[in-house]
Amino acid sequence: MLAPSFVVSAALDDADIEHTVEAVAGACAVYRKALDAGDPTPWLGGRPVKPVFRRRA
Repeated sequence: MLAPSFVVSAALDDADIEHTVEAVAGACAVYRKALDAGDPTPWLGGRPVKPVFRRRA
């Protein structure tokens, strides 16, 4: 899931919202490439994160 939710605050102005929309659009383009390729490895950077919910700590 790319983002479970986006919360809009009264502290944000139109430029902040536009910046967020542009960033999400760019991320979606990368997601599309990874999905089309069937392998996200070329688009990954850094170490993978561990699942939040584990059976054992």
